[in-house]
Amino acid sequence: MNANTASPLTTPFRQSVFGDGSLRGRRCPPVAGQGREGIRNGAPLPPVCLARDAIGPNERATRFSWGAKLDSPREISVQRRTGLRRSHYGFEREPFRPVITRLIATLMSGETDVPTETSPHSASALAQNLAPKVQPVVSVEGLRIRYGKLEAVRGISFNIPRGEVFGFIGPNGAGKSSTIRVLATLQKEFDGRVRINGVDVRRNPGKVRMMMGYMPDFFGVYEDLTAREYLHFFAAAYKIPAKKRATIVDDVLQLTDLTNKIDAAVDSLSRGMKQRLALARVLLHDPDLLLLDEPASGLDPRARIEFRELLKALQEMGKTILVSSHILHELAQFCTRIGIIEAGQLVAEGSLNEIYRLLSIQRVVHVQIAGDLAPIAEGLRKVKGVAKVEEQTDRLAVHVHEDALPVEELHEACVRLGAKIRMFQSEAMDMETAFMKLTEGVTA
Repeated sequence: MNANTASPLTTPFRQSVFGDGSLRGRRCPPVAGQGREGIRNGAPLPPVCLARDAIGPNERATRFSWGAKLDSPREISVQRRTGLRRSHYGFEREPFRPVITRLIATLMSGETDVPTETSPHSASALAQNLAPKVQPVVSVEGLRIRYGKLEAVRGISFNIPRGEVFGFIGPNGAGKSSTIRVLATLQKEFDGRVRINGVDVRRNPGKVRMMMGYMPDFFGVYEDLTAREYLHFFAAAYKIPAKKRATIVDDVLQLTDLTNKIDAAVDSLSRGMKQRLALARVLLHDPDLLLLDEPASGLDPRARIEFRELLKALQEMGKTILVSSHILHELAQFCTRIGIIEAGQLVAEGSLNEIYRLLSIQRVVHVQIAGDLAPIAEGLRKVKGVAKVEEQTDRLAVHVHEDALPVEELHEACVRLGAKIRMFQSEAMDMETAFMKLTEGVTA
């Protein structure tokens, strides 16, 4: 290339390899009147910089930096920020429009998981970066909470995917409420990283509060207000427009089955009704996440059942729920994931089946059979995965290891043995047994 025809390396054409217009303290020396070939063939090489000819939008941008060889971190910086690739004659980038064309085609084909080119800026790589990623509603990384010399929470980490009901189980003093208070932006002093829908609770607590609803174990109510006035007060606090408040209040009262108590004084409500009113309050601004700290505490059996059914309905509506409790068998009935915490440490986390499989806990299946139970029981005892068969009055209680024998395969085994099945029912897993196996009864 003729140096006289090449564009000079004048100041307007100098760009940083970092892409921000500065050279981070490393300036190119004045080389006015001297083309790139002159620098390459005779003159000393300048510090790393980018200088290019003014090229049209459809030209191939191949003539970049003739500077000193980049070290690894800077070369990575060039590749990530500018799309340039090192070649034997400098840096080059792919033509812009063909890359976008291939990117669109790759995205439309859905084949973003199989890269077809080695360049980190190829269409397949770009498509893979732009493909939607499922973000958990709750992300906790290395959370530590201290109260003076007491370390209440000791570096726990867990995620809660969207739409899950996460049961937070642990004895008193284990760190459940402290963790929930961090998620609710009420605990200021902690170490680690906690995010709600990708938003850091420490950096943007106001935004986080609009995404979640927090119901503490002991909540306050204004006893001289009616249920309607109570909810209108908090709707105004959430800055819900006045024109919409009445409709929203009616909706949450209907959802929590308190419509007939709309004008009743809060002080006159039962404990269970007050719990439902508190839940109606946290639903006013339609949050993605519900944080419920011991919501069934102090409720009678009927109120607990009603509250449990309400949580199931909220899950079906797509809400993500974190609920702490020590009533283990109730959590097992509606939680999709469980976290067991003791002495500030998360000792187990996962789906119920994952935890039971980890502990080799047996599931009990009740099989009611017409006719003689003995031959069927004898045949089932020989089936791999069956731990024990108990003969009862009109049914069999079969204890199975689900990792070796899924429940549906047990049903098939009964049919093969000639059983005339009247009822086939699997018991809920024994959460108390899992809890006792995983914990030692200590506190932080």
